[in-house]
Amino acid sequence: MCALFQLKELEELTKSFATVEIRSTVEEKVIENIVATFKSEVKKPDPKYEIILECLRSLRNVVAGVENNQKFVATILHEQIDFWNFCSEIIPLVDKDQMLLSNLRCSVQLLGNLMVGQTAYQLEIFSSLTRTLEKIFSDLSDLKCHNFACMLVFTLLKNEKNLKDFVEDFYKTLSIFIPVILRILESEESAQNSDFIHICFEAFLESPDYLPFLTSQDRVSLLSNLPQPISTSTMSLLSTDFTYLTDILLTTTLGSISQLVPTHILSLTHLLAESASQEPYRAMLQSHKSLVLNNLYLLKMVHEAGKAGVGNLSVLGKLSDVEKRQGGDKDKITESPTFGFKEDLIQLLTNLVWDHTENKTVVGELEGVALILDCSQMDARNPFITQRVVLAVRGLTNDHPANQEILAGLKKMGAADGALLKELGMKRDQEGKIRKIED
Repeated sequence: MCALFQLKELEELTKSFATVEIRSTVEEKVIENIVATFKSEVKKPDPKYEIILECLRSLRNVVAGVENNQKFVATILHEQIDFWNFCSEIIPLVDKDQMLLSNLRCSVQLLGNLMVGQTAYQLEIFSSLTRTLEKIFSDLSDLKCHNFACMLVFTLLKNEKNLKDFVEDFYKTLSIFIPVILRILESEESAQNSDFIHICFEAFLESPDYLPFLTSQDRVSLLSNLPQPISTSTMSLLSTDFTYLTDILLTTTLGSISQLVPTHILSLTHLLAESASQEPYRAMLQSHKSLVLNNLYLLKMVHEAGKAGVGNLSVLGKLSDVEKRQGGDKDKITESPTFGFKEDLIQLLTNLVWDHTENKTVVGELEGVALILDCSQMDARNPFITQRVVLAVRGLTNDHPANQEILAGLKKMGAADGALLKELGMKRDQEGKIRKIED
Protein backbone atom coordinates (compact mmCIF):
# COMPACT_ATOMS: atom_id res chain seq x y z
CA MET A 1 0.00 0.00 0.00
CA CYS A 2 1.30 3.46 -0.92
CA ALA A 3 2.03 6.02 1.74
CA LEU A 4 0.57 9.46 1.13
CA PHE A 5 2.80 12.50 1.49
CA GLN A 6 2.04 15.64 3.41
CA LEU A 7 2.52 19.05 1.83
CA LYS A 8 5.80 19.75 3.60
CA GLU A 9 7.22 16.38 2.53
CA LEU A 10 6.26 17.06 -1.06
CA GLU A 11 7.93 20.47 -0.95
CA GLU A 12 11.14 18.86 0.27
CA LEU A 13 11.00 16.27 -2.52
CA THR A 14 10.40 18.97 -5.14
CA LYS A 15 13.45 20.85 -3.90
CA SER A 16 15.66 17.75 -3.79
CA PHE A 17 14.67 16.69 -7.33
CA ALA A 18 16.20 19.89 -8.67
CA THR A 19 19.52 18.02 -8.29
CA VAL A 20 20.08 15.58 -11.14
CA GLU A 21 22.02 13.12 -8.97
CA ILE A 22 19.10 12.76 -6.57
CA ARG A 23 16.35 12.41 -9.17
CA SER A 24 18.48 9.93 -11.12
CA THR A 25 18.69 7.58 -8.12
CA VAL A 26 15.23 8.07 -6.60
CA GLU A 27 13.39 4.87 -5.74
CA GLU A 28 10.30 4.03 -7.78
CA LYS A 29 8.35 3.66 -4.54
CA VAL A 30 8.80 7.36 -3.85
CA ILE A 31 7.42 8.24 -7.28
CA GLU A 32 4.50 5.84 -6.75
CA ASN A 33 3.68 7.55 -3.47
CA ILE A 34 3.68 10.98 -5.14
CA VAL A 35 1.25 9.73 -7.79
CA ALA A 36 -0.87 8.06 -5.10
CA THR A 37 -1.06 11.33 -3.18
CA PHE A 38 -2.12 13.10 -6.36
CA LYS A 39 -4.77 10.47 -7.05
CA SER A 40 -6.10 10.53 -3.48
CA GLU A 41 -6.46 14.30 -3.45
CA VAL A 42 -8.15 14.52 -6.85
CA LYS A 43 -10.86 12.08 -5.74
CA LYS A 44 -11.86 14.15 -2.74
CA PRO A 45 -15.05 16.24 -2.91
CA ASP A 46 -13.04 19.27 -1.86
CA PRO A 47 -9.46 18.66 -3.05
CA LYS A 48 -6.58 20.64 -1.66
CA TYR A 49 -5.09 22.03 -4.82
CA GLU A 50 -1.94 23.20 -3.05
CA ILE A 51 -1.12 19.53 -2.42
CA ILE A 52 -1.94 18.58 -6.03
CA LEU A 53 0.26 21.43 -7.20
CA GLU A 54 3.20 20.18 -5.17
CA CYS A 55 2.67 16.65 -6.53
CA LEU A 56 2.80 18.08 -10.04
CA ARG A 57 5.96 20.05 -9.23
CA SER A 58 7.69 16.98 -7.80
CA LEU A 59 6.77 14.86 -10.81
CA ARG A 60 7.81 17.62 -13.20
CA ASN A 61 11.23 17.81 -11.57
CA VAL A 62 11.83 14.09 -11.12
CA VAL A 63 11.33 13.26 -14.81
CA ALA A 64 13.49 16.08 -16.17
CA GLY A 65 16.25 14.54 -18.26
CA VAL A 66 15.94 11.10 -16.66
CA GLU A 67 14.58 8.60 -19.21
CA ASN A 68 13.74 5.84 -16.73
CA ASN A 69 11.71 8.26 -14.65
CA GLN A 70 9.99 9.63 -17.75
CA LYS A 71 8.79 6.17 -18.78
CA PHE A 72 7.81 5.12 -15.26
CA VAL A 73 5.83 8.26 -14.50
CA ALA A 74 4.18 8.26 -17.94
CA THR A 75 2.94 4.72 -17.30
CA ILE A 76 1.62 5.01 -13.75
CA LEU A 77 0.31 8.58 -14.12
CA HIS A 78 -2.14 7.67 -16.86
CA GLU A 79 -2.97 4.33 -15.23
CA GLN A 80 -3.80 5.86 -11.86
CA ILE A 81 -5.31 9.20 -12.88
CA ASP A 82 -7.51 10.49 -15.69
CA PHE A 83 -4.99 13.23 -16.30
CA TRP A 84 -6.75 14.65 -19.36
CA ASN A 85 -10.01 14.92 -17.47
CA PHE A 86 -8.21 16.67 -14.62
CA CYS A 87 -6.89 19.29 -17.06
CA SER A 88 -10.23 19.60 -18.82
CA GLU A 89 -12.08 20.25 -15.57
CA ILE A 90 -9.81 23.03 -14.33
CA ILE A 91 -9.33 24.86 -17.65
CA PRO A 92 -12.71 26.69 -17.45
CA LEU A 93 -11.93 27.79 -13.88
CA VAL A 94 -8.33 28.97 -14.01
CA ASP A 95 -8.99 32.57 -15.06
CA LYS A 96 -10.72 33.15 -11.72
CA ASP A 97 -8.48 31.04 -9.48
CA GLN A 98 -4.71 31.55 -9.25
CA MET A 99 -4.14 28.20 -7.53
CA LEU A 100 -5.92 26.32 -10.32
CA LEU A 101 -3.98 28.32 -12.87
CA SER A 102 -0.73 27.23 -11.20
CA ASN A 103 -1.98 23.63 -11.31
CA LEU A 104 -2.63 23.88 -15.04
CA ARG A 105 0.69 25.56 -15.78
CA CYS A 106 2.55 22.84 -13.89
CA SER A 107 0.51 20.11 -15.60
CA VAL A 108 1.60 21.41 -18.99
CA GLN A 109 5.23 21.60 -17.85
CA LEU A 110 5.02 18.02 -16.60
CA LEU A 111 3.70 16.86 -19.97
CA GLY A 112 6.51 18.72 -21.68
CA ASN A 113 9.17 16.98 -19.58
CA LEU A 114 7.54 13.60 -20.17
CA MET A 115 7.48 14.14 -23.96
CA VAL A 116 11.11 15.14 -24.51
CA GLY A 117 12.87 12.42 -26.50
CA GLN A 118 9.95 9.99 -26.07
CA THR A 119 8.42 9.27 -29.48
CA ALA A 120 6.29 6.36 -28.24
CA TYR A 121 4.73 8.54 -25.55
CA GLN A 122 4.12 11.36 -28.02
CA LEU A 123 2.28 8.95 -30.31
CA GLU A 124 0.27 7.55 -27.42
CA ILE A 125 -1.00 10.92 -26.20
CA PHE A 126 -1.15 12.84 -29.49
CA SER A 127 -4.93 13.03 -29.84
CA SER A 128 -5.65 13.76 -26.18
CA LEU A 129 -2.80 16.26 -26.03
CA THR A 130 -3.85 18.26 -29.09
CA ARG A 131 -7.46 18.44 -27.87
CA THR A 132 -6.26 19.75 -24.51
CA LEU A 133 -3.97 22.28 -26.17
CA GLU A 134 -6.86 23.53 -28.29
CA LYS A 135 -8.82 24.26 -25.12
CA ILE A 136 -5.85 26.00 -23.52
CA PHE A 137 -5.36 28.28 -26.52
CA SER A 138 -9.04 29.00 -27.07
CA ASP A 139 -10.30 29.30 -23.48
CA LEU A 140 -7.38 30.92 -21.65
CA SER A 141 -5.78 34.34 -21.78
CA ASP A 142 -2.77 33.42 -19.62
CA LEU A 143 0.40 34.08 -21.60
CA LYS A 144 2.58 31.80 -19.44
CA CYS A 145 0.24 28.91 -20.05
CA HIS A 146 0.26 29.65 -23.76
CA ASN A 147 4.05 29.72 -23.71
CA PHE A 148 4.25 26.35 -21.94
CA ALA A 149 1.68 24.94 -24.39
CA CYS A 150 3.86 26.08 -27.30
CA MET A 151 6.75 24.16 -25.73
CA LEU A 152 4.68 20.99 -26.20
CA VAL A 153 3.71 21.88 -29.77
CA PHE A 154 7.36 22.61 -30.55
CA THR A 155 8.36 19.18 -29.24
CA LEU A 156 5.93 17.61 -31.72
CA LEU A 157 7.22 19.80 -34.55
CA LYS A 158 10.82 18.82 -33.86
CA ASN A 159 9.86 15.14 -33.99
CA GLU A 160 7.89 15.48 -37.21
CA LYS A 161 9.85 12.82 -39.10
CA ASN A 162 9.07 10.18 -36.47
CA LEU A 163 5.41 11.11 -36.02
CA LYS A 164 4.00 12.08 -39.42
CA ASP A 165 3.73 8.52 -40.78
CA PHE A 166 1.97 7.19 -37.70
CA VAL A 167 -0.40 10.06 -36.85
CA GLU A 168 -3.39 10.50 -39.13
CA ASP A 169 -3.64 14.06 -40.43
CA PHE A 170 -0.48 15.08 -38.57
CA TYR A 171 0.07 18.33 -40.51
CA LYS A 172 -3.61 19.23 -40.61
CA THR A 173 -4.02 18.72 -36.86
CA LEU A 174 -1.05 20.83 -35.87
CA SER A 175 -1.74 23.57 -38.42
CA ILE A 176 -4.77 24.73 -36.41
CA PHE A 177 -2.37 26.27 -33.89
CA ILE A 178 -0.70 28.62 -36.40
CA PRO A 179 -3.40 31.35 -36.52
CA VAL A 180 -3.82 31.17 -32.75
CA ILE A 181 -0.11 31.59 -32.11
CA LEU A 182 0.06 34.50 -34.57
CA ARG A 183 -2.74 36.30 -32.74
CA ILE A 184 -0.91 35.79 -29.45
CA LEU A 185 2.30 37.21 -30.93
CA GLU A 186 0.42 40.23 -32.25
CA SER A 187 -1.03 41.01 -28.83
CA GLU A 188 0.61 43.64 -26.65
CA GLU A 189 1.14 41.16 -23.82
CA SER A 190 3.43 38.91 -25.87
CA ALA A 191 6.58 40.98 -25.25
CA GLN A 192 7.45 38.92 -22.16
CA ASN A 193 7.26 35.24 -21.25
CA SER A 194 6.88 34.24 -24.90
CA ASP A 195 10.15 32.57 -25.88
CA PHE A 196 8.53 29.26 -26.84
CA ILE A 197 5.70 31.06 -28.63
CA HIS A 198 8.26 32.68 -30.94
CA ILE A 199 10.28 29.48 -31.38
CA CYS A 200 7.17 27.44 -32.13
CA PHE A 201 5.86 29.96 -34.66
CA GLU A 202 9.18 30.04 -36.50
CA ALA A 203 9.29 26.24 -36.57
CA PHE A 204 5.86 26.14 -38.21
CA LEU A 205 6.93 28.54 -40.93
CA GLU A 206 10.13 26.63 -41.71
CA SER A 207 8.03 23.84 -43.20
CA PRO A 208 5.67 24.38 -46.15
CA ASP A 209 3.66 21.28 -45.18
CA TYR A 210 1.38 23.02 -42.68
CA LEU A 211 0.34 25.99 -44.85
CA PRO A 212 -2.01 24.09 -47.21
CA PHE A 213 -4.38 23.38 -44.32
CA LEU A 214 -4.90 27.04 -43.43
CA THR A 215 -7.70 29.18 -44.81
CA SER A 216 -6.72 31.69 -47.49
CA GLN A 217 -7.21 34.54 -45.04
CA ASP A 218 -5.04 32.91 -42.37
CA ARG A 219 -2.34 31.98 -44.85
CA VAL A 220 -2.13 35.48 -46.31
CA SER A 221 -1.95 36.94 -42.81
CA LEU A 222 1.47 35.25 -42.54
CA LEU A 223 3.00 37.08 -45.52
CA SER A 224 5.34 39.32 -43.55
CA ASN A 225 6.55 36.34 -41.51
CA LEU A 226 7.26 33.82 -44.26
CA PRO A 227 10.94 32.86 -44.53
CA GLN A 228 12.71 33.92 -47.71
CA PRO A 229 12.95 32.73 -50.38
CA ILE A 230 9.37 31.50 -50.44
CA SER A 231 9.03 27.97 -51.79
CA THR A 232 7.33 27.55 -55.17
CA SER A 233 4.65 25.37 -53.57
CA THR A 234 3.81 28.13 -51.10
CA MET A 235 3.83 30.76 -53.86
CA SER A 236 1.39 28.61 -55.81
CA LEU A 237 -0.88 28.50 -52.76
CA LEU A 238 -0.68 32.28 -52.42
CA SER A 239 -1.68 32.68 -56.07
CA THR A 240 -4.73 30.54 -55.38
CA ASP A 241 -5.44 32.65 -52.30
CA PHE A 242 -5.39 35.81 -54.43
CA THR A 243 -7.95 34.27 -56.75
CA TYR A 244 -10.18 33.16 -53.88
CA LEU A 245 -10.04 36.45 -51.98
CA THR A 246 -10.55 38.58 -55.08
CA ASP A 247 -13.48 36.40 -56.16
CA ILE A 248 -15.23 37.64 -53.03
CA LEU A 249 -14.50 41.27 -53.92
CA LEU A 250 -15.38 40.92 -57.58
CA THR A 251 -18.85 39.63 -56.79
CA THR A 252 -19.70 42.67 -54.63
CA THR A 253 -20.75 46.19 -55.55
CA LEU A 254 -18.31 49.00 -56.31
CA GLY A 255 -18.77 50.52 -52.88
CA SER A 256 -17.46 47.34 -51.25
CA ILE A 257 -13.99 48.02 -52.62
CA SER A 258 -13.27 49.23 -49.09
CA GLN A 259 -12.95 45.56 -48.18
CA LEU A 260 -9.46 45.73 -49.66
CA VAL A 261 -8.08 47.30 -46.51
CA PRO A 262 -9.15 44.81 -43.83
CA THR A 263 -8.17 41.87 -46.02
CA HIS A 264 -4.60 41.18 -47.01
CA ILE A 265 -5.11 41.50 -50.76
CA LEU A 266 -2.97 44.65 -50.87
CA SER A 267 0.15 43.03 -49.45
CA LEU A 268 -0.48 39.83 -51.38
CA THR A 269 -0.72 41.76 -54.65
CA HIS A 270 2.62 43.45 -53.96
CA LEU A 271 4.29 40.12 -53.21
CA LEU A 272 2.92 38.46 -56.35
CA ALA A 273 3.83 41.47 -58.49
CA GLU A 274 7.45 41.29 -57.34
CA SER A 275 7.63 37.49 -57.49
CA ALA A 276 6.14 37.14 -60.97
CA SER A 277 9.25 38.78 -62.42
CA GLN A 278 11.55 36.17 -60.86
CA GLU A 279 12.44 32.97 -62.68
CA PRO A 280 11.63 30.50 -59.89
CA TYR A 281 7.99 31.68 -59.91
CA ARG A 282 7.30 33.35 -63.23
CA ALA A 283 6.28 30.36 -65.37
CA MET A 284 4.20 28.88 -62.57
CA LEU A 285 2.29 32.10 -61.94
CA GLN A 286 1.78 32.72 -65.67
CA SER A 287 0.13 29.30 -65.92
CA HIS A 288 -2.54 30.31 -63.38
CA LYS A 289 -5.22 31.64 -65.72
CA SER A 290 -7.51 32.63 -62.85
CA LEU A 291 -4.72 34.83 -61.51
CA VAL A 292 -4.50 36.65 -64.86
CA LEU A 293 -8.25 37.13 -65.08
CA ASN A 294 -8.84 38.21 -61.51
CA ASN A 295 -5.90 40.59 -61.62
CA LEU A 296 -7.33 42.23 -64.71
CA TYR A 297 -10.86 42.46 -63.31
CA LEU A 298 -9.61 43.78 -59.98
CA LEU A 299 -7.57 46.44 -61.79
CA LYS A 300 -10.72 47.47 -63.66
CA MET A 301 -12.68 47.59 -60.41
CA VAL A 302 -10.03 49.66 -58.64
CA HIS A 303 -9.67 52.01 -61.61
CA GLU A 304 -13.42 52.61 -61.80
CA ALA A 305 -13.53 53.13 -58.04
CA GLY A 306 -10.75 55.71 -58.37
CA LYS A 307 -12.58 57.61 -61.09
CA ALA A 308 -15.72 57.52 -58.96
CA GLY A 309 -13.81 59.04 -56.05
CA VAL A 310 -14.16 56.05 -53.71
CA GLY A 311 -12.17 56.51 -50.49
CA ASN A 312 -8.42 55.96 -50.58
CA LEU A 313 -8.57 54.91 -54.23
CA SER A 314 -9.62 58.28 -55.68
CA VAL A 315 -7.16 59.74 -58.18
CA LEU A 316 -5.04 62.65 -56.91
CA GLY A 317 -3.92 64.39 -60.06
CA LYS A 318 -0.94 66.28 -58.66
CA LEU A 319 2.16 65.01 -56.91
CA SER A 320 1.96 68.09 -54.71
CA ASP A 321 -1.10 66.47 -53.14
CA VAL A 322 1.28 64.21 -51.24
CA GLU A 323 2.37 67.22 -49.17
CA LYS A 324 -1.09 68.65 -48.83
CA ARG A 325 -2.04 69.80 -45.36
CA GLN A 326 -5.48 70.24 -43.99
CA GLY A 327 -6.06 71.84 -40.63
CA GLY A 328 -2.35 71.59 -39.83
CA ASP A 329 -2.21 67.81 -40.34
CA LYS A 330 -0.21 66.25 -43.11
CA ASP A 331 -2.31 64.21 -45.50
CA LYS A 332 -0.68 60.82 -45.03
CA ILE A 333 -1.20 59.54 -48.54
CA THR A 334 2.00 57.55 -48.59
CA GLU A 335 1.04 55.82 -45.35
CA SER A 336 -2.31 54.66 -46.70
CA PRO A 337 -2.51 50.89 -47.26
CA THR A 338 -3.72 51.59 -50.80
CA PHE A 339 -0.66 53.66 -51.72
CA GLY A 340 0.84 52.16 -54.90
CA PHE A 341 -1.87 49.50 -55.15
CA LYS A 342 -2.86 50.23 -58.75
CA GLU A 343 0.82 50.22 -59.71
CA ASP A 344 1.19 46.77 -58.15
CA LEU A 345 -1.81 45.46 -60.09
CA ILE A 346 -0.35 46.76 -63.35
CA GLN A 347 3.10 45.40 -62.51
CA LEU A 348 1.59 41.98 -61.78
CA LEU A 349 -0.34 42.02 -65.04
CA THR A 350 2.80 43.04 -66.93
CA ASN A 351 4.79 40.13 -65.54
CA LEU A 352 1.97 37.68 -66.22
CA VAL A 353 1.81 38.61 -69.92
CA TRP A 354 5.52 39.13 -70.52
CA ASP A 355 6.66 36.77 -73.31
CA HIS A 356 3.44 34.79 -72.84
CA THR A 357 1.31 34.87 -75.99
CA GLU A 358 -1.76 33.20 -74.54
CA ASN A 359 -2.01 35.62 -71.61
CA LYS A 360 -1.47 38.58 -73.92
CA THR A 361 -4.36 37.37 -76.07
CA VAL A 362 -6.68 36.92 -73.10
CA VAL A 363 -5.97 40.42 -71.77
CA GLY A 364 -6.36 41.95 -75.23
CA GLU A 365 -9.69 40.23 -75.86
CA LEU A 366 -10.99 41.48 -72.50
CA GLU A 367 -10.20 45.11 -73.40
CA GLY A 368 -7.18 45.13 -71.13
CA VAL A 369 -5.08 47.29 -73.47
CA ALA A 370 -7.57 50.16 -73.29
CA LEU A 371 -7.89 49.73 -69.53
CA ILE A 372 -4.12 49.91 -69.01
CA LEU A 373 -3.85 53.03 -71.14
CA ASP A 374 -6.68 54.70 -69.26
CA CYS A 375 -4.69 54.23 -66.04
CA SER A 376 -1.90 56.53 -67.23
CA GLN A 377 -3.20 59.69 -65.57
CA MET A 378 -0.80 61.17 -63.00
CA ASP A 379 -1.84 60.06 -59.54
CA ALA A 380 -0.19 60.95 -56.22
CA ARG A 381 -1.38 57.62 -54.83
CA ASN A 382 0.52 55.85 -57.62
CA PRO A 383 3.46 58.14 -58.47
CA PHE A 384 5.07 55.74 -60.99
CA ILE A 385 1.85 54.84 -62.76
CA THR A 386 3.00 56.15 -66.16
CA GLN A 387 6.15 54.03 -66.15
CA ARG A 388 4.11 50.97 -65.17
CA VAL A 389 1.65 51.63 -67.99
CA VAL A 390 4.46 51.94 -70.55
CA LEU A 391 5.94 48.60 -69.54
CA ALA A 392 2.52 46.95 -69.53
CA VAL A 393 1.70 48.16 -73.04
CA ARG A 394 5.08 46.96 -74.29
CA GLY A 395 4.49 43.59 -72.68
CA LEU A 396 1.04 43.30 -74.24
CA THR A 397 1.96 44.43 -77.75
CA ASN A 398 5.45 43.04 -78.29
CA ASP A 399 5.31 40.25 -80.91
CA HIS A 400 1.52 40.30 -80.70
CA PRO A 401 -0.12 41.69 -83.88
CA ALA A 402 -3.67 41.48 -82.51
CA ASN A 403 -2.88 43.69 -79.52
CA GLN A 404 -0.88 46.03 -81.77
CA GLU A 405 -4.01 46.46 -83.90
CA ILE A 406 -6.06 47.14 -80.78
CA LEU A 407 -3.57 49.78 -79.74
CA ALA A 408 -3.57 51.39 -83.18
CA GLY A 409 -7.36 51.56 -83.17
CA LEU A 410 -7.70 53.39 -79.86
CA LYS A 411 -8.88 56.96 -80.19
CA LYS A 412 -7.86 58.04 -76.70
CA MET A 413 -5.01 56.90 -74.54
CA GLY A 414 -5.77 58.52 -71.21
CA ALA A 415 -4.67 61.92 -69.95
CA ALA A 416 -1.07 61.41 -71.05
CA ASP A 417 -1.94 60.66 -74.69
CA GLY A 418 0.95 62.38 -76.46
CA ALA A 419 3.56 61.87 -73.77
CA LEU A 420 2.66 58.21 -73.38
CA LEU A 421 2.94 57.58 -77.11
CA LYS A 422 6.39 59.14 -77.05
CA GLU A 423 7.40 56.87 -74.18
CA LEU A 424 6.24 53.91 -76.26
CA GLY A 425 8.20 55.07 -79.30
CA MET A 426 4.99 55.79 -81.22
CA LYS A 427 3.03 58.74 -82.61
CA ARG A 428 -0.27 59.49 -84.30
CA ASP A 429 -0.21 60.18 -88.01
CA GLN A 430 -2.38 62.76 -89.75
CA GLU A 431 -5.23 60.28 -89.98
CA GLY A 432 -5.11 59.70 -86.20
CA LYS A 433 -3.62 56.22 -86.50
CA ILE A 434 -0.79 55.15 -84.22
CA ARG A 435 2.50 54.48 -85.95
CA LYS A 436 5.98 53.57 -84.81
CA ILE A 437 8.44 56.45 -84.83
CA GLU A 438 10.97 55.72 -87.53
CA ASP A 439 14.64 56.06 -86.56
